[in-house]
Amino acid sequence: VRAVAAGMGGAVLQESVNATAMVPSDASGSAPVAPSPVLSTARRGNSGYLTLAIPSAKLDQALDQLAEIGAVVQRASGAKDVTATYVDVESRMATKKASIDRVRALMTQAKDIQQIVAIESELASREAELESLQAQLAALSSQVSMSSVTIALSSNPDAIVAEDSPGFMSGLKTGWAAFLTSVRVALTVL
Repeated sequence: VRAVAAGMGGAVLQESVNATAMVPSDASGSAPVAPSPVLSTARRGNSGYLTLAIPSAKLDQALDQLAEIGAVVQRASGAKDVTATYVDVESRMATKKASIDRVRALMTQAKDIQQIVAIESELASREAELESLQAQLAALSSQVSMSSVTIALSSNPDAIVAEDSPGFMSGLKTGWAAFLTSVRVALTVL
């Protein structure tokens, strides 16, 4: 998995490996660790969960190579549209740049030290806001250019058996078991 990520120009962002026959637990050892919000099945022993960042242009190719590593048990995909946010940040950057240019023009017209200090303070504040917007735009660009892939690997694919969900048949089974227990108790008392 690491080789596929590196070969595609990506990286491993997060990794969790369990090489025991037990279900992974948290640091206190009390509760099973949820593998991932994306993955719904916890696995026993010899398992791992990796989150990769793969260039979006190579996502399909990476998924094909990852599928060759083993049997694909579950696959889900989703997309998050950041177009509106991207356009908003670009627009705010353009407005902030124009505002900085106006403040710089005012700087040339300042007549005393107090005005210069006030204008410089305002200019510094606006330049800091512009840098923040530029950082947001860079982060959005990286979100667009990279795709996040979460992978669960297991050499022992026995899934943890979920308890019966409450329903008519489950209630009927529970009721029958309770009835048999009551009959046994009554016969023992007799």
